[in-house]
Amino acid sequence: WGSQMPLPRTGELVSVYGEVARPGPPRNPGEFDYAGWLRAQGVAAMIYVDGPGSVARWGAGRLGPMARGAAWLRARLLAAVRAHLPARQGAVVEGMVLGLRSGLSPELEESFRRSGLTHLLAVSGSNVALVAGVMRTLLGWAGVRAALVGAIAGTWVFAATASGGASVGRAALMATLMLVAKLTGRPAHPLNSLAAAVLVLTVLNPCAWEDPGFWLSVAATAGILGLSGCLRPPAADAPAARAGRETGPGALLRRGARGAKEVLAVTCAAQAAVFPISLHYFQQACLVAPLSNLLVFPLVGVITVGGLLSAACAGVHPALGWPFHPLGLLVEVVIRLAGFWAAVPGAAVTLPAPRWPHLLLYYLFLGWWWEWLRWPLLPRRGPWTGSRLALAGLLVVVGAALAVVSAPPRHVLQAVFFSVGQGDAILLWRPGGPVVLVDCGPVRETYDAGVDTLLPYLHRQGIRQVDLLVLTHGHEDHVGGAAAVLGAVRVRELWLGAGGDGRAWGGHARDGPPTPGTVVRPAAGHRKVLAPGWEVEVLHPSPGTAATDPNDTSLVLLVNYGQTSLLLAGDLEEEGEGLLAQAGRLPQVDLLKVPHHGGPASCGEHFLRLVRPRHAVIQVGPNPFGHPAPETLRRLERTGARVWRTDVHGAVLARTDGRRLSVACMIAGAR
Repeated sequence: WGSQMPLPRTGELVSVYGEVARPGPPRNPGEFDYAGWLRAQGVAAMIYVDGPGSVARWGAGRLGPMARGAAWLRARLLAAVRAHLPARQGAVVEGMVLGLRSGLSPELEESFRRSGLTHLLAVSGSNVALVAGVMRTLLGWAGVRAALVGAIAGTWVFAATASGGASVGRAALMATLMLVAKLTGRPAHPLNSLAAAVLVLTVLNPCAWEDPGFWLSVAATAGILGLSGCLRPPAADAPAARAGRETGPGALLRRGARGAKEVLAVTCAAQAAVFPISLHYFQQACLVAPLSNLLVFPLVGVITVGGLLSAACAGVHPALGWPFHPLGLLVEVVIRLAGFWAAVPGAAVTLPAPRWPHLLLYYLFLGWWWEWLRWPLLPRRGPWTGSRLALAGLLVVVGAALAVVSAPPRHVLQAVFFSVGQGDAILLWRPGGPVVLVDCGPVRETYDAGVDTLLPYLHRQGIRQVDLLVLTHGHEDHVGGAAAVLGAVRVRELWLGAGGDGRAWGGHARDGPPTPGTVVRPAAGHRKVLAPGWEVEVLHPSPGTAATDPNDTSLVLLVNYGQTSLLLAGDLEEEGEGLLAQAGRLPQVDLLKVPHHGGPASCGEHFLRLVRPRHAVIQVGPNPFGHPAPETLRRLERTGARVWRTDVHGAVLARTDGRRLSVACMIAGAR
């Protein structure tokens, strides 16, 4: 409703009438912790309003001089950028100068991410260093002490103006500590300054650790400070050193080569430090980042400082905003370079998320390489001494042992009942073994279960192939996300239930439905052995079964794993349950996927007497149908089953070794 009434300005006092909601925890394994990220930004709850009538303006509020000045500067800068630059170029300048990404299109943001340049769109230490350096240069005429004090003041004004949360605070604190050290004549130790900045931020905001940007910023800075010295070329000899004072093409080329080596060293150091963190949060690694950053780096400082100076000139008078035009050309070069590197085959690769032993071993190895582990008993002549090689071997053995001990057992079947709203999506898999996906959830205006839930989990677990994909029937809440899955991973065999003719899921694919290895229309009695002791059997429908409701012809699967059995009942209702019971194929099971989201016509008394599950999982979300129905819940409770609901408990996780079955949920403590 921003088009009907301008949004409130910073510092304006308003009263809001609406519904207050606390952000919930992640509902699926590996899902982004949005609530934790909000806590890191100082947000405890959200208010949902109906429209302009829910907001009343009461005039100017009370802001401190720093906040008021920062808001004024931010507004003037944004107004100048949007008045003198096209939308695409202006959005990039806003990201590079202020860390604001609201104006970036998804395609442009994806281009920067795949090319390894997404850090340019977030305010970090390089921005703060540029601002501090410019302030020291501009105030150099007033003396060293005045220049240092001005640099500290400029750093905090910029940090208050920019948007970046804990990463900006870390950079500003670190810069301040180093400038204060220079001001007092004490030696400045960058790593000590980094540690002190992290400690202060943790005390001021313990939730800062829940922000991935904070971790990435700290790791990248530590990597640059530690590893870049190892990767940087050795000190120049006397002729090369004299070249720095020489003029002419040869000296210019030598200085350019040294600068390129510095940029490569810094980029590789930062990438090495953040590599496992990027995999943990995003399951993606950029392989072209060193080259893309090498070409873009000379333009970053010009665009950042030029954007600030151009906005200052335009703030004096609009006619003085002409520097934005050459600045826009440089921004367009950055955009084109990002697009070029993003289009390189293999620019970004998807890798599984590392477990904690892998993270520990990785950073211990970097510590050994960077000589951060400066133990007195070890010589300091480099990483290849005998003592250090022995330490490295010990670290490898210990890390490998931890990785083996912490790895999920390969003989344990894991079943994940995803929380995809009003829809079904179930994954059955063994680490390093077969993978079965039953239904793929819905696709709605702002949510695609395949893109937003299933694929992130598959990538996180390193699953690149689905041995069996089952679409129980053709309703949207079961097959909507299948297009994304079929387009991203290899599917060896596809089972289609009633109405699953390919049109329902193919309509969501850009170039038509992908072709799986084998397409089967199974009927009752069809079996597939996935591994010794692991079998999937179709119980319903029988050949020629006709029902008045398509739900009653959906595929019903019995999964047997050793002595444990799971019944996945699709969307069966009263008629389908009667046909299945009449056929005499219903065994007693350990876990039941409740049919049709717990609707009133599902889980009849006779059906439950035959199945008698110990656990019952209802995949359900907000809906206008009243699912799950109270009478269905009462029938399940009378049976003695423990009921799990994805709308209350989040994703439900079941594990079995063939003898014992354990069930847990994502949202701990939910009733």
